[in-house]
Amino acid sequence: IPFRAFVEVNESDALEQASQSKRRWEEGKSLGPLDGVPFAVKDNFNAVNYTTSYGTCFLADALGVQLQDCTPIARMKAAGAILVGKTGMHELGLGTLGTSSVAGPFRNPHNINAYCGGSSTGSAAVV
Repeated sequence: IPFRAFVEVNESDALEQASQSKRRWEEGKSLGPLDGVPFAVKDNFNAVNYTTSYGTCFLADALGVQLQDCTPIARMKAAGAILVGKTGMHELGLGTLGTSSVAGPFRNPHNINAYCGGSSTGSAAVV
């Protein structure tokens, strides 16, 4: 089982955000200390152009791709932070092993035979 932490990454969007941040910094117009800082979010937060699944295929199909950012993500983006992707979570957040019907198990990056543990297992692996 390979190491994985993300369930979805929008590389082209992240690169575009990074390009915009770089330009702001070069022009002396940064949005503040978070401008250009990458971040990831657990798969129970809505983010534009990302599917919100709560770690389960049923909700991924029912909720689909989001058209609006939730408030915390909107605020991070307004400060110039770069959303890299959504991290895996235990299905519906109701477990400690980090298993999801969306992407399977999420493993510890230091030992793929171990779990990071908790419902935020993908986020833990990223950190």
